[in-house]
Amino acid sequence: MLASLNDYINNIINAKQNLQKSVLPLIIQSAEAMAKCLLNESKVITYGSGIVSGVSQYFTSLMVTTAKYDKPALPVVSLCSGATEICSIANYSGYNSVFSRQIQAIGQEKDVLIIFSINGNEAEVIESIKSAYNKGINVILVTNNNNAEAKKYMHAEELIIVAQADNLGISYEMQVTIAYCISQMVDSLLFNI
Repeated sequence: MLASLNDYINNIINAKQNLQKSVLPLIIQSAEAMAKCLLNESKVITYGSGIVSGVSQYFTSLMVTTAKYDKPALPVVSLCSGATEICSIANYSGYNSVFSRQIQAIGQEKDVLIIFSINGNEAEVIESIKSAYNKGINVILVTNNNNAEAKKYMHAEELIIVAQADNLGISYEMQVTIAYCISQMVDSLLFNI
């Protein structure tokens, strides 16, 4: 048992080192796109599909709260927070519409949508990308799957952050790390922190 835990921890360390080497420029570009959006008085919309729904809520809390230093709350909205809305949309419009309907309701041109998805193959992810583009919203996709179906629906200039991992727990941890890094970089760009 101890050996398998050591292997797991070593795999996390290796995955984070690979993350640093492979996606750091994309994290910086994502933060720059969000900072520009926020400076232009637009908002960031986020959600996580499936198990990573909590990552979008974590990201939102980092952007809105002032845990480490005093800063203004930033207009960042997680589409995963309203269980009533999600259940209602799923019931009346189908689960594939749970995020796209919310984007249609609150999204505005020049907003940024950041999607967290383990595999990027979910129909609700694809539908939300289509809705975002219909509203003139820029999209950032964070996934652990280099062959994500959602990539086919992304515009060529959009950012796709792929943090490959062989284990669901490590995949989740990579997305949490990416969310944290983006939030810290946005704060640095906006507030020189």
